Amino acid sequence: MIDTIHDIPNADTFAKINIINKGWSDDKKYCVTTIDGDKRLLRISDIAEYKNKKYEFELIQRFALTGIKMSQPLDFSVCNKGQNVYQLPTWCEGEEAKERLPSLSESTQYGFGCQAGQMLKTMQAVESHPPSADWATIYGGKVKKYIEDYLACGETFKRNDADHAGVV
Repeated sequence: MIDTIHDIPNADTFAKINIINKGWSDDKKYCVTTIDGDKRLLRISDIAEYKNKKYEFELIQRFALTGIKMSQPLDFSVCNKGQNVYQLPTWCEGEEAKERLPSLSESTQYGFGCQAGQMLKTMQAVESHPPSADWATIYGGKVKKYIEDYLACGETFKRNDADHAGVV
């Protein structure tokens, strides 16, 4: 068993643990299957992220109450002898949009976009006050990373606004 998770409650019921090497966060992510066949998403972060991850988990709990189709939050705590923090929501089956969307008709893609917009509207209605986060700094950092990754990917559009925006 992965050393960082041995002290997570019920970790002894994890029959299968697969690492997930996707996503934008620095979290270590795993798809965990229990001995009962239930799947979970295990996210492990450095303990320095405790305050932010606790806030994130509480926000996810509030989102879950709205009825949005999403992973359901199950557990949040400290693990690995106090060196890490973890979140354990249910696993949400699905396909990656970047792989699936190109095979769908434009009208189907549009429909999914409308559904996503409705979900976002619902999420924005949930009261959320970050503990001490400067939203512009955090979001700006994410956008900068997206732009850096885009520029590094080798695929660009004819008119590359990132070259002219003074970013990166």
